[in-house]
Amino acid sequence: ERKNVKESNRSDEKTIHMVYSIMKDGKLLEGEDSSLSKEHREYLHERGISDEDIERNEYFSFPTRKAKRKIIARLKKRGFDEDILIGIPGFYREVKKNKMTFSVIKGIGIPIYNANHRIVGIQIRRDEVKEGQSRYVWFSSAFAEMCDDLDSGTAQGAPVDVCIPEKMKTSTIFLTEGHFKADVLRKRFDSVSMSVQGIGNWQYIDQDIKVILQKYRGIKNVYVAFDADMAHNINVGLQAMKMTSFIQ
Repeated sequence: ERKNVKESNRSDEKTIHMVYSIMKDGKLLEGEDSSLSKEHREYLHERGISDEDIERNEYFSFPTRKAKRKIIARLKKRGFDEDILIGIPGFYREVKKNKMTFSVIKGIGIPIYNANHRIVGIQIRRDEVKEGQSRYVWFSSAFAEMCDDLDSGTAQGAPVDVCIPEKMKTSTIFLTEGHFKADVLRKRFDSVSMSVQGIGNWQYIDQDIKVILQKYRGIKNVYVAFDADMAHNINVGLQAMKMTSFIQ
């Protein structure tokens, strides 16, 4: 009997954060002196991202196959057994080998934090993109539900990313598309900046906004800063209008 874990059966927020925090150390477990490879650091520099912001946002090179066994071993040592890992998006069981594992995707890991500053998802910027593939993908294991030799796949969903400034200087929340843009807004205006990963993925945005309003008094405005195609792409424009109405 197959035991598939749906998004609604995900592990709790604290557990997901603790597991993903160990995932970020994959390169260190391989014996490297940094969680981010030289090539990935150079790419981020080319995008204008400083070493300070790289460390602040904890970007990392996604673990290779070499690190898999070490990561699983460390998780088990910390008490994260199979019953816990089946509820973590990205992990699944290989039925024949009867062991927990995860898929390896070469690229930059981007921790997605919620308003409580807990990692609720990992987005990966692929190094290489084949025809028909997206550059950015979620660390998810929902695909396991469609494979007879895999079990316990868990969907990632589409968590909202929240970037908190070191010191709040504005009374505004910015809403944009994509983590990197949100972090630019956070740094430029010293404001809370949130991003959706895909224009239609805003259904739970109110949960993070409510937490932010409780933590930071005096916020008066919410600015929607979607891409410029909002002006002529009807789908983007409609989603922005729906999201704005929902927040209001």
